[in-house]
Amino acid sequence: MVDVVMISNMYLTICAVLRAAIYTPKLSEYISLDKKHFTRNRTLTARVILAKLLCKCYGSIQAHAIITEMETGKPCYAKSSFSEAREYFDPEYLKDMFRQTVDVYFICEDLPKLLDEYIGVAIDGMKCNLNSSACNKEEFGWFGHKDATMGMLSLAVDVVSGIILAAQIDKSADDERKAALELIKQITERFKKNKKGRKLLFLFDRGYPDDDLVKELLKVNAYFVMRCKSNYHKDLKTIKRTGKITLKNGIKVRCVYFKLDSGKDEWLITNLSQKKFPYMTLKLLYSLRWHVEECNKVLKSRLNLENVSGRKPISVYQDMYATLIKHNVAASLALSAQAKIDINYNQMSWIELYDHFIDLELDMDLFYKTKEKEYIKARDEWNAKEAEKKANGEAPSPKKDAPRREKDFGSGTTNHRMKPNMSLTCALVSFCYMDMLMGKDNFDKVFNYIVKYPEQVRPGRMHKRKKPRCMRYYDTYKRIVA
Repeated sequence: MVDVVMISNMYLTICAVLRAAIYTPKLSEYISLDKKHFTRNRTLTARVILAKLLCKCYGSIQAHAIITEMETGKPCYAKSSFSEAREYFDPEYLKDMFRQTVDVYFICEDLPKLLDEYIGVAIDGMKCNLNSSACNKEEFGWFGHKDATMGMLSLAVDVVSGIILAAQIDKSADDERKAALELIKQITERFKKNKKGRKLLFLFDRGYPDDDLVKELLKVNAYFVMRCKSNYHKDLKTIKRTGKITLKNGIKVRCVYFKLDSGKDEWLITNLSQKKFPYMTLKLLYSLRWHVEECNKVLKSRLNLENVSGRKPISVYQDMYATLIKHNVAASLALSAQAKIDINYNQMSWIELYDHFIDLELDMDLFYKTKEKEYIKARDEWNAKEAEKKANGEAPSPKKDAPRREKDFGSGTTNHRMKPNMSLTCALVSFCYMDMLMGKDNFDKVFNYIVKYPEQVRPGRMHKRKKPRCMRYYDTYKRIVA
């Protein structure tokens, strides 16, 4: 690994770390649960299984086996053989690889920070549908109907880079707050080693506010913003705009009230100061929590998190951590590519954008409101003229000349940036790991392609191209590496 990690080389550094983990000597000794398997020279070696778990994203295990056979000319294996061999593969090795991707993040020198000093971390949990086998029900439980086996995946996501900093898989009925405490513990332990003038800021949805959680966050000197339910505290409804409330454990926190556009009442509690984070700034800051929901969408829709390729709990842990690794590689690819795309398209740099995020958003909010007022004024004047023409029996003006509400007012901020297509990025990363089995290293080529074509259009739907998405993305990948 390089001595100094920057945003521009974070992706290639993570790839180098994972490559070393895949090609480490005596790999079979590290990943074998009983230290006896994967010692013979067979088709399904420890390295093959590891690479196959990492590349399983679009399509089935058998589909990837057939593609490998087409490329190498060697006979492919059956899915039953893969399922039998993976039972002896220790998922802790994949968990360690995931932690290594997070370690690279924490030693990066020039990570973008909110307001030049805060690292924003959004924590959320999501239910994942699993195969309804008896062993899975016993391990993870069920949610709702007894036939619906589900687990709960808790994530801590950096809201700027989109990289998952910590993750935990629990039973579906487990308390999200306990999982959040464990994630906070993992992040703060790594954070203490690599502070570099940064502060932690945690963002929580309304299912998390809890007196013990607030106490734990204050104990580790972390900042937080939590959205609350109306029944969380008896004094919430007495807050008209901003004020303070006292929790049951005697801790005083700042409380902010605001009304959504839909008319719903919302409350935020925080330990951020009123002077540095006034009313509107705090509201915009909390909106960044939506990045964890986008991360959930990428995991489920782009990386097929719930498409577990086995019926046992060990398969769930293997596929979950393999998917988290692929997500972090794809997120680091998008982040590193973004640094070069900003230069190529003369955009505001990623770092500068998030250093001044609040100021930009406040300016744009005022800008949009001004444009909307101008549109309403022009529309009313147009309608008045048209009504007068109609009353005088004159022909109406062409509709193309009528004032229109502009969808984009454009000035190089968050709404107008060239950025990588995450769907394509996730697929390309998966195929890179598949090619590693054949001794090919195409991570550099994929990175250069993403930089050159940041907004690559997605392949068309199946009824237009007559190919499943897996094969359409694979065709794109073959053009890149050719």
